[in-house]
Amino acid sequence: MIIAIAFLSWFFYAIALVMKSYANRVRFMVAHDMPLAFSRSPGFASKFWLIRLAITYASLAGLWLAHGWRVLVGAFLFYLLFCFVTFVRGSRHQVNKWARVNFEMKKQDAAQKGDSFDETSEWFQSWKSAKKHVEEQIKRNGNL
Repeated sequence: MIIAIAFLSWFFYAIALVMKSYANRVRFMVAHDMPLAFSRSPGFASKFWLIRLAITYASLAGLWLAHGWRVLVGAFLFYLLFCFVTFVRGSRHQVNKWARVNFEMKKQDAAQKGDSFDETSEWFQSWKSAKKHVEEQIKRNGNL
């Protein structure tokens, strides 16, 4: 019985990590880039969040039951580290994406007008505006 609980707990723990990684990738997206399930149904994000939390904490409870509190603490600390890394990676990906889009638009506008174009300062300005845009998306999308 304990072997089955341990196996299922580790299986659901892996599913929880995949779901958290997916949530941290979707969290920063604009509405038209989000998967259809999130953009069509406003309640889907809440359901996804609740299911993700239930799977995560049920798997942690199973790990505690099967292996004890030391494995539980280790798994929970790894989960927190994993959440932080995927959050930073997803955020940087979206910021760089929108900074490149903004930078290319400014570069094309300068080329069409025949103006000089300082790439370093324009990249910095594009990056700042992209960071602000992604922060707004985080507020709009909420917790996943």
